Amino acid sequence: MLADAIGQVTDEHRDTCDVANVISPSATVAILRVSDGLVDYLVLGDSTLVLDRTVGTPVVSDPREVRGAVAADDATVAHCTDLGGASG
Repeated sequence: MLADAIGQVTDEHRDTCDVANVISPSATVAILRVSDGLVDYLVLGDSTLVLDRTVGTPVVSDPREVRGAVAADDATVAHCTDLGGASG
């Protein structure tokens, strides 16, 4: 369901945005589901989930986000270079 929603929004913006560019807008999601005493979670993008438990407090984040931030910074520099050094 989440993949379908992201795909639909991407398709709606494909004609007006460069959706393949790493600095294009993206999705961030944190989902928590509790069922029959079990917890399922999904973290996508720069969302963070903190679970308050009796033993430890795990923090869940998307490990790809850090790598993506570095790639986005590199892409921003390349994009600015393409615009003759303009920024912003």
